Amino acid sequence: KTPQNPQTICFACSSDWFRCALSCQSFFSSVTLYLQLPTIRGLSNVPEVVFTNKEKVQKEVKAALSENATLSCEVAQEKTEVKWYKDGKLITSSKKFKVESEGKSRRLVVGEVEKKDAGEYTCEAAGQKLTFRIDVTALMCFVICSISSSSQDGL
Repeated sequence: KTPQNPQTICFACSSDWFRCALSCQSFFSSVTLYLQLPTIRGLSNVPEVVFTNKEKVQKEVKAALSENATLSCEVAQEKTEVKWYKDGKLITSSKKFKVESEGKSRRLVVGEVEKKDAGEYTCEAAGQKLTFRIDVTALMCFVICSISSSSQDGL
């Protein structure tokens, strides 16, 4: 006799394994079958983990004119390649932009920022994105003058 109301629960336990539990219950008994299979890349509906420690990422960076601004994130796999965009346009390494990759760390260094460097930056890998913002501030200079007692006589 076919069991009533079979239930299937599927979930991924990591990026390399996929688990499935099938539970069937009848009036007198129940059985649960567990199945664990390696994930076949591209066939799973579970998105691959690309970026890690997202909560630690500094998404708003303030930089003074002519200073460098650094955007950084961490990827799950050392071999992960990322692309950086500014306002939707692809950034390539140049004198202005330095794209760095060290271990699982990925950085974009914007050299000697100008007002035009302010805006939205995106780090993209495997279809996933992290968005950053650079705000450029002007340097404030204050001149403090002291007036000596001898110069006050002429006032």
